[in-house]
Amino acid sequence: MLRKLDLLISHIERFIIGSSLIVMTALIFVNVALRFFTGETITWAEDFAIVLMICMSYFAAAYGTRLNRHITMNALYETLSGRWRKVFYIFGLIVTASLTGFLFVMSLQVTRTIYDMQGKIATMGIPKYLPYLVVSVAILFMTIHFIQLVVRFFKTGKPDDALEMEE
Repeated sequence: MLRKLDLLISHIERFIIGSSLIVMTALIFVNVALRFFTGETITWAEDFAIVLMICMSYFAAAYGTRLNRHITMNALYETLSGRWRKVFYIFGLIVTASLTGFLFVMSLQVTRTIYDMQGKIATMGIPKYLPYLVVSVAILFMTIHFIQLVVRFFKTGKPDDALEMEE
């Protein structure tokens, strides 16, 4: 069950990352070409590119967490050995999972506040809360991946063991 959830989340993350990059690149290219050749632009292109960049960044961070390729501060970790190294590793994962869980809850509160205001992004006509909701979902995925790393560590006893890639 957890493996299926992991694969589903992985596919969603990769789809969002890849499609955001492709659409953003094409949109910016078309907008620049239009500006160069006609002097006109797509009015919503810049805002939409920003939303796509946010989506891509947060989901890429979540995917990096899945692969255990996230940013770490490991100066102290590298000086430790044996049991203390494992304790420090698991402590770091639990603290980080807790922090991302807290960020998820806080991001939902911000999203709810924006939702209650019922504002729209003027150039695109979409509700303002949608980009915030995307960030919340990406942070949730990141939290799930940290929890998976904790569970995986307790199963294997090996730190720094990334979730294996599906073929």
